[in-house]
Amino acid sequence: MRKKYFFILVSIVIFVNIISFIYGQSTGFEVSPFLIKSVLERGESISHKVTITNFEESQTFDIIPNADFISVDIEELNLNKDEEGSFNVVLDSMNFREDIYVGKITVSGENKEIDLPIILEIQTAFSLADVSIEVPQGFSGVVPGGDFVVDINAHKLKGQVDDFVLEYFVRNLDGKVIFFDQQDLRVGKQTSITKTIPIPEDALGDYVFSVSIKDKTGVSTGTSSFPFLVSESPELKTKSNYYLFISFGIIMVLIIAFLIFNHFWNKRIITTARE
Repeated sequence: MRKKYFFILVSIVIFVNIISFIYGQSTGFEVSPFLIKSVLERGESISHKVTITNFEESQTFDIIPNADFISVDIEELNLNKDEEGSFNVVLDSMNFREDIYVGKITVSGENKEIDLPIILEIQTAFSLADVSIEVPQGFSGVVPGGDFVVDINAHKLKGQVDDFVLEYFVRNLDGKVIFFDQQDLRVGKQTSITKTIPIPEDALGDYVFSVSIKDKTGVSTGTSSFPFLVSESPELKTKSNYYLFISFGIIMVLIIAFLIFNHFWNKRIITTARE
């Protein structure tokens, strides 16, 4: 009987340690918000506050932006366990033309790093037209070699111009373009189209789809963008959940198998003793 309880206790301890290890690996710290996206007119700038929450022992975080339009007020932050700290991110459109810009801030701790996606849309002050994006359910995550499907709504805001040019981009968080296309579009008051974008076989990670609408003179620019994930298994939110489920299943199978074996073994001993 003591062996049975000892085995169950050991199994529980192992399971708790597996949970603690996986949880610690996946949540050593958090960054909030998980995305920064701003729409500015050329020459404007905006500041965002970013918070880091540390769940491990005292550690120092490196804060590194990867694009010229992104700046931070500190490059290093030391936090104790269960402590929060913050830094400010400034997006500046001063030296950039009207377009969509993609970058990231990498926050690195001792055991892992988190990339904070940054999207800056720069529009003209008085756009003749604008666009909006709707992503059908099930397409916020795409497998390599799959298709990213998006619904685009173009709206004419003012003026007599009906002929516009749409430009489509897909970029990773380093700003590398993996897809580009453009098309002429006649917009009366509102026009909707569906765009299917092939994703390369070697694509993996976070990407941003963006579309801009311009009149053919190039005077007016409207923009819209949407971040999405390219993953081998987009249906799985995180690998840690998968491993946690597998670990739990293995431990439970072992416990049940031992209890069944122990039950029949005890029964056999009692039967043998009676004989």
